[in-house]
Amino acid sequence: METMSLLRKLFGSLGFFFVKLILVGGGRDLKSFPLMKFVTISTFLRNPSL
Repeated sequence: METMSLLRKLFGSLGFFFVKLILVGGGRDLKSFPLMKFVTISTFLRNPSL
């Protein structure tokens, strides 16, 4: 139980890091970053059980 909440916090901070990285990187990095990969990561962050 505690491990799951810990993983959730970890993935949450990782997701925040990715978003921050993309926002700081700007448009040129966003173009080189595949949209499907971003969607997959976002979905995984919302459902860690997958």
